[in-house]
Amino acid sequence: MPAVSIIVPVYKSEPYIEECARSLFSQTLDDLEFIFIDDCSPDRSMALMQQVLESFPGRRAQVRCLRMDVNSGQAAVRMRGIGEASGDYLAFFDSDDTVPPEACKMLYDCARRGSHDMVTCDFMQEDSGGHWLRKCGRLPSGSELDALLYAAAPWNLACRLIRRSVLCDGVEAPAGNMGEDMVITIQAVMKSGSIGHVDAALYYYHYRSSSTSREPGAEAALSRTRALQANVSLLVNKLCSDGRYSEDSPQIVAFKYYSRHCLEPFVGDAGCYRRWKAVFPEVDKRLLWTPGVKAETKFWFCMIHLRLYAPLKRITSLFR
Repeated sequence: MPAVSIIVPVYKSEPYIEECARSLFSQTLDDLEFIFIDDCSPDRSMALMQQVLESFPGRRAQVRCLRMDVNSGQAAVRMRGIGEASGDYLAFFDSDDTVPPEACKMLYDCARRGSHDMVTCDFMQEDSGGHWLRKCGRLPSGSELDALLYAAAPWNLACRLIRRSVLCDGVEAPAGNMGEDMVITIQAVMKSGSIGHVDAALYYYHYRSSSTSREPGAEAALSRTRALQANVSLLVNKLCSDGRYSEDSPQIVAFKYYSRHCLEPFVGDAGCYRRWKAVFPEVDKRLLWTPGVKAETKFWFCMIHLRLYAPLKRITSLFR
């Protein structure tokens, strides 16, 4: 079997996929499987990837091109990739991002040395101004799940390598296309016995204004909130059913409250405010007394209920 299977969902990636594919085919780890899954993209993304592949003849036999029957979104595409992969470990990359040549080798070498089920790494994040910032991808040893539930550690799938057997045994598919990384990552951490880390930035997240998570407007935010709430509910049920947490656990209260964050910029609107309150309404009586939740989060929670969020945000923006 290949050492690593790389799963790449492809949809409307025409401006970026050549750079992405070139960075993947240039990996110094030879023993790879590449699975590009066309989510019924209406452009030339897959054809452009194939053109890049012509410059890497040694990779041609390692590349599999699949196509979804209908446009299904990242969650369904990634789950299909998990089912199709044959590698010992799995890596998940987005078709508009890039990785340095040594990324897969460094992650795989760490996994083999430590017999890890998962290996994380740091990553570079581009902002809207084109500036790059290094972000830490390490999960704190012994409290990995707590860090994820408090949103104190990244949920990104792309900055980690995961043993295939971990994901092929009872991992439930995400319920929607907002927080789909979170669903797979948290379940993988629940099932991982040992987690390693490579202290290097091995993934580059490029800023894309067209990203689903950045679609403007209240209606888009409501749609993202519904999907995120469904995924959080899925995970809460799994986390509580196996006895790790209860519905009253501080980590669960904090995790549920995070489901509201997409709506925060729109709470000045009465309808959005009502919808914000309706997302896991039981957390309202507990959040202020929940340890582990940042003071800043609690402050803005109070300002939203006092209907002061929007004016205060406008004032604070003047001092940035």
